[in-house]
Amino acid sequence: MYYKSLEDIKQSELIANYDSDSELMIYVAEESADKLDEMMSWLNDKGVKYFGGIYPKLIAGAGMKEKGFIIKGLRPIYSEVARPFLMKRLPNLEADKSYTGIIITDGLSDKIDELIETVNLNNIRNLNITGGCCGRYATDEYGTYSLENKASVFDNNGLHRDILRLCIIEEVSQSNVFFGWEVMDGPYRITSMKEKYICGIDNENPLELYQYAIAHSAKLFITHDNFFAYATSYPFATLENGHIKNLIIPTEASTEGYFKLLHREISEEEDIYIVKADLDSFINDFNKNIKDNGIASSELTVFSCFTREVLLQEQYDKEINYINKKYHMDAEGVLSFGEMTNKNDKMELRMLAGACVLVLSK
Repeated sequence: MYYKSLEDIKQSELIANYDSDSELMIYVAEESADKLDEMMSWLNDKGVKYFGGIYPKLIAGAGMKEKGFIIKGLRPIYSEVARPFLMKRLPNLEADKSYTGIIITDGLSDKIDELIETVNLNNIRNLNITGGCCGRYATDEYGTYSLENKASVFDNNGLHRDILRLCIIEEVSQSNVFFGWEVMDGPYRITSMKEKYICGIDNENPLELYQYAIAHSAKLFITHDNFFAYATSYPFATLENGHIKNLIIPTEASTEGYFKLLHREISEEEDIYIVKADLDSFINDFNKNIKDNGIASSELTVFSCFTREVLLQEQYDKEINYINKKYHMDAEGVLSFGEMTNKNDKMELRMLAGACVLVLSK
Protein backbone atom coordinates (compact mmCIF):
# COMPACT_ATOMS: atom_id res chain seq x y z
CA MET A 1 0.00 0.00 0.00
CA TYR A 2 1.20 3.50 -0.83
CA TYR A 3 1.76 6.04 1.94
CA LYS A 4 2.44 9.68 1.13
CA SER A 5 4.31 10.52 4.32
CA LEU A 6 5.90 9.05 7.44
CA GLU A 7 3.00 10.40 9.50
CA ASP A 8 0.62 8.36 7.36
CA ILE A 9 2.67 5.25 8.14
CA LYS A 10 2.60 5.94 11.88
CA GLN A 11 -1.20 6.16 11.81
CA SER A 12 -1.77 3.15 9.53
CA GLU A 13 -3.62 -0.04 10.37
CA LEU A 14 -0.63 -1.97 9.04
CA ILE A 15 1.42 -0.80 12.02
CA ALA A 16 -1.47 -1.03 14.48
CA ASN A 17 -2.09 -4.68 13.51
CA TYR A 18 1.57 -5.73 13.25
CA ASP A 19 2.51 -9.01 14.95
CA SER A 20 5.86 -10.63 15.65
CA ASP A 21 5.50 -13.22 12.85
CA SER A 22 5.32 -10.47 10.24
CA GLU A 23 7.97 -8.48 8.44
CA LEU A 24 7.44 -5.28 6.48
CA MET A 25 8.83 -4.82 2.98
CA ILE A 26 9.31 -1.11 2.30
CA TYR A 27 9.99 0.71 -0.96
CA VAL A 28 11.13 4.32 -0.41
CA ALA A 29 11.11 7.01 -3.11
CA GLU A 30 14.40 8.87 -3.49
CA GLU A 31 12.86 12.22 -2.55
CA SER A 32 11.62 10.73 0.75
CA ALA A 33 14.99 9.17 1.66
CA ASP A 34 15.62 12.07 4.03
CA LYS A 35 12.95 10.50 6.28
CA LEU A 36 14.60 7.08 6.28
CA ASP A 37 16.61 7.44 9.50
CA GLU A 38 13.56 8.72 11.38
CA MET A 39 11.38 5.91 10.01
CA MET A 40 13.93 3.20 10.84
CA SER A 41 14.42 4.53 14.38
CA TRP A 42 10.65 4.66 14.96
CA LEU A 43 10.10 1.12 13.62
CA ASN A 44 12.99 -0.23 15.70
CA ASP A 45 11.51 1.36 18.83
CA LYS A 46 8.19 -0.35 17.99
CA GLY A 47 9.91 -3.74 17.61
CA VAL A 48 8.86 -3.99 13.95
CA LYS A 49 10.95 -6.16 11.64
CA TYR A 50 11.48 -4.71 8.17
CA PHE A 51 13.69 -4.54 5.09
CA GLY A 52 13.57 -2.41 1.98
CA GLY A 53 15.27 -0.27 -0.63
CA ILE A 54 15.48 3.26 -1.99
CA TYR A 55 14.25 3.70 -5.58
CA PRO A 56 14.22 6.66 -7.99
CA LYS A 57 10.42 6.75 -8.04
CA LEU A 58 7.47 4.61 -6.98
CA ILE A 59 4.53 3.41 -9.06
CA ALA A 60 1.13 3.66 -7.40
CA GLY A 61 -2.37 4.10 -8.78
CA ALA A 62 -2.40 6.10 -12.00
CA GLY A 63 1.32 6.72 -12.30
CA MET A 64 4.60 7.68 -10.67
CA LYS A 65 5.21 9.06 -7.20
CA GLU A 66 8.39 11.05 -6.61
CA LYS A 67 7.83 10.96 -2.85
CA GLY A 68 6.39 8.44 -0.44
CA PHE A 69 6.56 4.80 0.62
CA ILE A 70 5.06 1.50 -0.48
CA ILE A 71 4.74 -1.02 2.36
CA LYS A 72 3.59 -4.62 2.29
CA GLY A 73 3.24 -6.90 5.31
CA LEU A 74 4.75 -10.36 4.75
CA ARG A 75 4.97 -13.62 6.68
CA PRO A 76 8.31 -14.98 5.49
CA ILE A 77 9.56 -18.51 5.84
CA TYR A 78 13.00 -17.21 4.96
CA SER A 79 14.31 -13.63 5.09
CA GLU A 80 18.06 -13.24 4.99
CA VAL A 81 20.88 -11.06 3.69
CA ALA A 82 23.30 -12.45 1.11
CA ARG A 83 26.79 -11.11 0.56
CA PRO A 84 29.15 -12.20 -2.21
CA PHE A 85 29.49 -15.99 -1.76
CA LEU A 86 28.04 -15.84 1.75
CA MET A 87 24.39 -16.77 2.21
CA LYS A 88 22.34 -18.73 4.72
CA ARG A 89 21.11 -22.05 3.33
CA LEU A 90 17.64 -21.98 1.79
CA PRO A 91 14.87 -24.02 3.48
CA ASN A 92 13.39 -27.09 1.85
CA LEU A 93 10.41 -25.95 -0.24
CA GLU A 94 7.57 -28.45 -0.51
CA ALA A 95 6.89 -29.52 -4.09
CA ASP A 96 3.09 -29.29 -3.75
CA LYS A 97 3.14 -25.67 -2.57
CA SER A 98 3.81 -22.38 -4.34
CA TYR A 99 6.44 -19.93 -3.20
CA THR A 100 7.54 -16.44 -4.17
CA GLY A 101 11.04 -15.12 -3.59
CA ILE A 102 11.25 -11.33 -3.35
CA ILE A 103 14.65 -9.77 -3.95
CA ILE A 104 15.86 -6.31 -3.04
CA THR A 105 19.44 -5.55 -4.02
CA ASP A 106 21.65 -2.69 -5.15
CA GLY A 107 21.44 -2.62 -8.94
CA LEU A 108 24.40 -0.23 -9.16
CA SER A 109 26.73 -2.37 -7.06
CA ASP A 110 29.98 -3.58 -8.62
CA LYS A 111 29.27 -6.86 -6.80
CA ILE A 112 25.92 -7.58 -8.48
CA ASP A 113 27.26 -10.49 -10.57
CA GLU A 114 28.74 -12.11 -7.47
CA LEU A 115 25.46 -11.65 -5.58
CA ILE A 116 23.46 -13.29 -8.39
CA GLU A 117 25.92 -16.18 -8.52
CA THR A 118 25.64 -16.60 -4.75
CA VAL A 119 21.86 -17.05 -5.01
CA ASN A 120 22.21 -19.45 -7.94
CA LEU A 121 24.64 -21.63 -6.00
CA ASN A 122 21.85 -22.25 -3.46
CA ASN A 123 19.38 -24.10 -5.73
CA ILE A 124 16.22 -22.01 -6.17
CA ARG A 125 13.82 -24.69 -7.46
CA ASN A 126 10.08 -24.36 -6.94
CA LEU A 127 10.40 -20.62 -6.41
CA ASN A 128 9.09 -17.74 -8.51
CA ILE A 129 11.70 -15.05 -7.98
CA THR A 130 10.91 -11.41 -8.60
CA GLY A 131 12.10 -8.00 -7.54
CA GLY A 132 13.50 -4.66 -8.60
CA CYS A 133 17.05 -3.49 -8.01
CA CYS A 134 17.24 -0.28 -6.03
CA GLY A 135 19.60 2.64 -6.53
CA ARG A 136 19.67 6.35 -7.22
CA TYR A 137 20.21 8.64 -10.17
CA ALA A 138 20.58 12.37 -10.44
CA THR A 139 20.02 14.99 -13.13
CA ASP A 140 22.03 18.14 -13.70
CA GLU A 141 20.77 21.56 -14.77
CA TYR A 142 20.61 20.36 -18.37
CA GLY A 143 18.53 17.30 -17.54
CA THR A 144 21.42 14.87 -18.11
CA TYR A 145 21.17 11.70 -16.03
CA SER A 146 23.98 10.22 -13.96
CA LEU A 147 24.13 7.28 -11.58
CA GLU A 148 24.99 7.57 -7.90
CA ASN A 149 26.34 4.42 -6.28
CA LYS A 150 25.08 5.07 -2.76
CA ALA A 151 23.96 2.54 -0.16
CA SER A 152 20.28 1.91 -0.85
CA VAL A 153 19.28 -1.39 0.87
CA PHE A 154 18.18 -1.20 4.49
CA ASP A 155 16.84 -3.30 7.36
CA ASN A 156 16.68 -3.17 11.17
CA ASN A 157 20.48 -3.13 11.29
CA GLY A 158 20.96 -0.05 9.12
CA LEU A 159 21.66 1.04 5.55
CA HIS A 160 23.85 -1.29 3.47
CA ARG A 161 25.73 -1.52 0.19
CA ASP A 162 26.75 -4.55 -1.89
CA ILE A 163 24.17 -6.90 -0.39
CA LEU A 164 21.11 -8.79 -1.57
CA ARG A 165 18.00 -9.43 0.51
CA LEU A 166 15.93 -12.53 -0.29
CA CYS A 167 12.53 -12.99 1.34
CA ILE A 168 10.57 -16.19 0.61
CA ILE A 169 6.84 -16.38 1.28
CA GLU A 170 4.25 -19.04 0.56
CA GLU A 171 2.29 -17.42 -2.25
CA VAL A 172 0.99 -18.20 -5.72
CA SER A 173 2.51 -15.75 -8.21
CA GLN A 174 3.50 -15.47 -11.83
CA SER A 175 5.93 -13.06 -13.44
CA ASN A 176 5.48 -11.77 -16.99
CA VAL A 177 8.37 -10.03 -18.77
CA PHE A 178 7.83 -7.35 -21.40
CA PHE A 179 10.41 -5.46 -23.45
CA GLY A 180 8.91 -3.66 -26.46
CA TRP A 181 12.27 -2.47 -27.82
CA GLU A 182 12.83 -2.76 -31.58
CA VAL A 183 16.04 -3.32 -33.54
CA MET A 184 17.37 -0.13 -35.09
CA ASP A 185 20.80 -1.29 -36.26
CA GLY A 186 23.02 -4.35 -36.25
CA PRO A 187 24.10 -7.01 -35.74
CA TYR A 188 27.49 -6.14 -34.35
CA ARG A 189 29.96 -8.63 -32.91
CA ILE A 190 31.67 -8.11 -29.56
CA THR A 191 35.29 -8.78 -30.42
CA SER A 192 37.01 -7.80 -27.17
CA MET A 193 36.00 -7.71 -23.51
CA LYS A 194 38.01 -7.17 -20.36
CA GLU A 195 36.17 -7.92 -17.12
CA LYS A 196 33.08 -5.66 -17.30
CA TYR A 197 34.30 -3.49 -20.18
CA ILE A 198 33.42 -3.89 -23.84
CA CYS A 199 36.72 -3.02 -25.51
CA GLY A 200 35.97 -3.88 -29.12
CA ILE A 201 32.93 -4.14 -31.39
CA ASP A 202 33.52 -5.45 -34.91
CA ASN A 203 37.21 -4.87 -34.13
CA GLU A 204 36.46 -1.15 -33.85
CA ASN A 205 36.55 1.26 -30.92
CA PRO A 206 33.12 0.86 -29.22
CA LEU A 207 32.44 4.58 -28.71
CA GLU A 208 33.50 5.54 -32.24
CA LEU A 209 31.33 2.80 -33.73
CA TYR A 210 28.35 3.82 -31.58
CA GLN A 211 28.82 7.49 -32.45
CA TYR A 212 28.75 6.68 -36.16
CA ALA A 213 25.73 4.34 -35.87
CA ILE A 214 23.63 6.81 -33.85
CA ALA A 215 24.58 9.75 -36.08
CA HIS A 216 23.58 7.72 -39.14
CA SER A 217 20.33 6.19 -37.77
CA ALA A 218 19.09 8.77 -35.26
CA LYS A 219 20.88 11.94 -36.43
CA LEU A 220 22.30 12.54 -32.94
CA PHE A 221 25.85 13.48 -31.91
CA ILE A 222 27.26 11.40 -29.04
CA THR A 223 30.02 12.66 -26.71
CA HIS A 224 31.50 11.37 -23.47
CA ASP A 225 29.35 13.88 -21.58
CA ASN A 226 25.99 12.86 -23.04
CA PHE A 227 26.80 9.20 -23.62
CA PHE A 228 24.80 7.73 -20.74
CA ALA A 229 21.71 9.81 -21.54
CA TYR A 230 21.62 8.46 -25.09
CA ALA A 231 22.69 4.94 -24.11
CA THR A 232 19.48 4.65 -22.07
CA SER A 233 17.38 5.63 -25.11
CA TYR A 234 19.39 3.67 -27.68
CA PRO A 235 20.86 0.74 -25.73
CA PHE A 236 22.25 -2.52 -27.03
CA ALA A 237 20.37 -5.81 -26.91
CA THR A 238 20.89 -9.50 -27.43
CA LEU A 239 18.34 -11.51 -29.40
CA GLU A 240 17.07 -15.07 -29.13
CA ASN A 241 14.99 -16.53 -31.96
CA GLY A 242 14.44 -13.03 -33.30
CA HIS A 243 13.15 -11.65 -29.99
CA ILE A 244 14.80 -9.41 -27.39
CA LYS A 245 16.56 -11.58 -24.83
CA ASN A 246 17.98 -8.77 -22.71
CA LEU A 247 19.24 -5.21 -22.93
CA ILE A 248 22.82 -4.10 -22.38
CA ILE A 249 23.02 -0.54 -21.07
CA PRO A 250 26.58 0.75 -20.65
CA THR A 251 26.86 3.15 -17.72
CA GLU A 252 29.77 5.12 -19.12
CA ALA A 253 32.31 5.39 -21.91
CA SER A 254 35.91 5.49 -20.71
CA THR A 255 38.49 7.91 -22.06
CA GLU A 256 39.65 5.06 -24.33
CA GLY A 257 36.11 4.68 -25.68
CA TYR A 258 35.40 1.41 -23.86
CA PHE A 259 31.91 0.70 -22.47
CA LYS A 260 31.52 -0.09 -18.79
CA LEU A 261 28.82 -2.58 -17.76
CA LEU A 262 27.47 -3.08 -14.25
CA HIS A 263 26.20 -6.56 -14.99
CA ARG A 264 27.99 -8.90 -17.38
CA GLU A 265 25.59 -11.20 -19.21
CA ILE A 266 27.40 -11.13 -22.54
CA SER A 267 30.76 -12.40 -23.74
CA GLU A 268 33.15 -12.10 -26.64
CA GLU A 269 31.93 -13.28 -30.05
CA GLU A 270 28.31 -12.58 -29.12
CA ASP A 271 26.10 -10.53 -31.45
CA ILE A 272 24.45 -7.35 -30.21
CA TYR A 273 22.04 -4.86 -31.75
CA ILE A 274 21.24 -1.20 -31.18
CA VAL A 275 17.56 -0.87 -30.25
CA LYS A 276 14.99 1.89 -29.83
CA ALA A 277 11.48 2.18 -28.43
CA ASP A 278 8.53 4.49 -27.90
CA LEU A 279 5.16 4.30 -26.19
CA ASP A 280 3.54 2.53 -29.16
CA SER A 281 6.18 -0.21 -29.26
CA PHE A 282 5.84 -0.79 -25.51
CA ILE A 283 2.03 -1.00 -25.75
CA ASN A 284 2.23 -3.30 -28.79
CA ASP A 285 4.45 -5.67 -26.84
CA PHE A 286 1.90 -5.80 -24.02
CA ASN A 287 -0.88 -6.47 -26.53
CA LYS A 288 1.01 -9.33 -28.18
CA ASN A 289 2.31 -11.04 -25.07
CA ILE A 290 -0.19 -10.57 -22.24
CA LYS A 291 -1.74 -13.98 -21.64
CA ASP A 292 -4.34 -15.42 -19.29
CA ASN A 293 -2.17 -16.71 -16.47
CA GLY A 294 -4.87 -18.73 -14.72
CA ILE A 295 -4.25 -16.90 -11.44
CA ALA A 296 -7.22 -15.26 -9.75
CA SER A 297 -4.92 -12.43 -8.77
CA SER A 298 -5.55 -9.90 -6.06
CA GLU A 299 -2.30 -7.92 -6.45
CA LEU A 300 -0.38 -6.53 -9.42
CA THR A 301 3.22 -5.48 -8.83
CA VAL A 302 5.34 -3.67 -11.42
CA PHE A 303 9.12 -3.57 -11.65
CA SER A 304 9.88 -1.20 -14.51
CA CYS A 305 13.38 -0.25 -15.66
CA PHE A 306 14.18 3.42 -15.13
CA THR A 307 15.18 3.63 -18.82
CA ARG A 308 11.52 3.39 -19.80
CA GLU A 309 10.66 6.48 -17.76
CA VAL A 310 13.73 8.33 -19.05
CA LEU A 311 12.66 7.54 -22.62
CA LEU A 312 8.94 8.24 -22.30
CA GLN A 313 9.16 11.12 -19.81
CA GLU A 314 5.69 12.67 -19.47
CA GLN A 315 4.16 9.78 -21.45
CA TYR A 316 5.31 7.19 -18.92
CA ASP A 317 2.08 7.41 -16.92
CA LYS A 318 0.24 6.26 -20.06
CA GLU A 319 2.11 2.95 -19.93
CA ILE A 320 1.08 2.45 -16.29
CA ASN A 321 -2.53 3.43 -17.03
CA TYR A 322 -2.60 0.90 -19.88
CA ILE A 323 -1.37 -1.85 -17.52
CA ASN A 324 -3.99 -0.94 -14.91
CA LYS A 325 -6.81 -1.07 -17.47
CA LYS A 326 -5.56 -4.33 -18.99
CA TYR A 327 -5.55 -6.10 -15.62
CA HIS A 328 -8.53 -4.25 -14.12
CA MET A 329 -6.62 -3.24 -11.00
CA ASP A 330 -4.16 -0.59 -9.88
CA ALA A 331 -0.52 -1.63 -9.95
CA GLU A 332 2.08 -0.80 -7.32
CA GLY A 333 5.81 -1.02 -7.79
CA VAL A 334 9.05 0.79 -8.50
CA LEU A 335 11.33 2.19 -11.15
CA SER A 336 14.33 -0.10 -10.92
CA PHE A 337 17.97 -0.44 -11.95
CA GLY A 338 17.51 -4.03 -13.03
CA GLU A 339 14.60 -6.44 -12.88
CA MET A 340 14.98 -9.83 -11.18
CA THR A 341 13.25 -12.92 -12.53
CA ASN A 342 13.78 -16.63 -13.10
CA LYS A 343 15.86 -18.15 -15.86
CA ASN A 344 16.03 -21.65 -17.29
CA ASP A 345 12.63 -22.94 -16.14
CA LYS A 346 12.94 -21.47 -12.63
CA MET A 347 16.37 -22.97 -12.00
CA GLU A 348 18.38 -19.75 -11.95
CA LEU A 349 18.07 -16.08 -11.07
CA ARG A 350 18.75 -13.56 -13.80
CA MET A 351 18.89 -9.76 -13.93
CA LEU A 352 17.16 -7.99 -16.79
CA ALA A 353 17.54 -4.43 -18.07
CA GLY A 354 15.09 -2.25 -19.96
CA ALA A 355 12.20 -4.55 -19.04
CA CYS A 356 8.82 -4.19 -17.42
CA VAL A 357 8.08 -7.17 -15.17
CA LEU A 358 4.47 -7.62 -14.08
CA VAL A 359 3.88 -9.92 -11.11
CA LEU A 360 0.40 -11.25 -10.49
CA SER A 361 -0.18 -12.79 -7.08
CA LYS A 362 -2.87 -13.82 -4.63
